[in-house]
Amino acid sequence: MVVIGTAADWKAVAGAYHRLTDKKRQLTPALRQTAAKAADGAHGKQAVSRIYHWVQKNVQAVTVDYREAGYQPPSAASTLARGMGDSNASANLLCSLLQAEGIKAKPALISTAQRFVPYPGADAFAFNHVLVYVPKYHLYLDTSERYSGIGALPLKDAGRPVLVAGSADTLTQTPAPARGSVEYREVQNMTLNKAGVIRSNSRVTASGWGGIALRKNWLADKSGARLSNSVQRRYYSSGQTGTIKIRNISHRHELNHPVSLLLRWRNNDAVIPGKRMALVLPTPGRIANEMSSFVSQATRHHPSVLKPGTIEDVVHLHLPPDMHPIDLPKDETFKAPFGSYHVKYHYANGTLDVTRRLQLSRFIVTSNDYPKLHQMALMAVNASRKGFLLKQSS
Repeated sequence: MVVIGTAADWKAVAGAYHRLTDKKRQLTPALRQTAAKAADGAHGKQAVSRIYHWVQKNVQAVTVDYREAGYQPPSAASTLARGMGDSNASANLLCSLLQAEGIKAKPALISTAQRFVPYPGADAFAFNHVLVYVPKYHLYLDTSERYSGIGALPLKDAGRPVLVAGSADTLTQTPAPARGSVEYREVQNMTLNKAGVIRSNSRVTASGWGGIALRKNWLADKSGARLSNSVQRRYYSSGQTGTIKIRNISHRHELNHPVSLLLRWRNNDAVIPGKRMALVLPTPGRIANEMSSFVSQATRHHPSVLKPGTIEDVVHLHLPPDMHPIDLPKDETFKAPFGSYHVKYHYANGTLDVTRRLQLSRFIVTSNDYPKLHQMALMAVNASRKGFLLKQSS
């Protein structure tokens, strides 16, 4: 067993790790053949994507404790032959396959421990996971993450200190979720009839870490049972009655594209019919779910962890021809150092529109800033429960 001990600085750690891994990346005919087959004629960034996805599909990920196992990986050829490996082994394999296609890549050390735990001094055992860094395209790739495309990292890897093997002088950082990108968006087109029944076509679109999580949690099994059970559990646990069906899935396996679900549901007793109807929108939306854990406590004495990115919930509720809302809630906006929340209400031509948008820019909220996070969470959750009074035109 080879173990890297405490070093004088991060450059020494990066150099020692490079010496351990570089000699395990000698190219063999099997590695060259596999790389060419995986690339399938592609070059550049497209070749990176194809080879990366080949490793994701064909190398089973296992977990080891590097404090016990050490950082010297098996040879890339042996990992290829076994078809399984920890992040160190599979990262070394991916580097070798990319090298066989003339693409430079290096393994990179990170830690997926709690974000608010400070790094120690230059210590190799500060790390517990290995990524692959492709300098030409500034890409970090996680071979253990089956459903990650080349354009986004799972949240556990994003915005982390990282040490690239070789001549790195210090820690750098993996990319955080891109500002302005929408990780999760749900658009619900609802129609309310006079009997109090709501029918809806809902389109859920997820990208970045949202797409990774949706594919992993809902779409991972080929039978579709997990997706069906998850959708139904989410629907009925919110107190709804009626039916919900999955009509279409777009880009399920195209990991570099947003994944999209089309859902069709019917709520049989959304409101009590009459000349006046009191209505609460049937589904609380993703924003309320994400913020609910910050509602019960007004203060905290420890940091809180967020998911940086943007979530949008959009509702278009088409009312019966002779119904209209009496009053609409006021638009609300909350801004804080770590993000913002906005909800807007609009009615025109028989359609009530509700747009909610949550933008978070940090992973960590300190205990000093937590009261603002609590206030934002209260606003978001309360907005998901807003009631509307509808009146029949005279």
